[in-house]
Amino acid sequence: MVETLIPDAFTKLAYQTLQQGKAAFGLAHKNFSTRALKAAAATGLVAAPPESYSTYISAEIVQLVRGRYEQLLQVDWEDAEKVIYPRSLLFDDAWDDFAKYYPALV
Repeated sequence: MVETLIPDAFTKLAYQTLQQGKAAFGLAHKNFSTRALKAAAATGLVAAPPESYSTYISAEIVQLVRGRYEQLLQVDWEDAEKVIYPRSLLFDDAWDDFAKYYPALV
């Protein structure tokens, strides 16, 4: 089990890093797919995306979402510390399924 092998500080850092990595991947995927859609629209292969794809998001909104995300991660960690569920569940992701099915989505 993860919690028996690694001290708390390293476990928490690993959890935060994993979650931030997933968030960064999601953002990169969204950025790539939006650019690909716009490029395909420019060639006439597909209809142009709605203007909402280009909507500017203010720094205040980005900070608000980031703060709420960090709060959620903290609550998740605290729930695991209270043994509401085991810490190992924080790392329970189906990476093999992700690696298998993600390429089919792209």
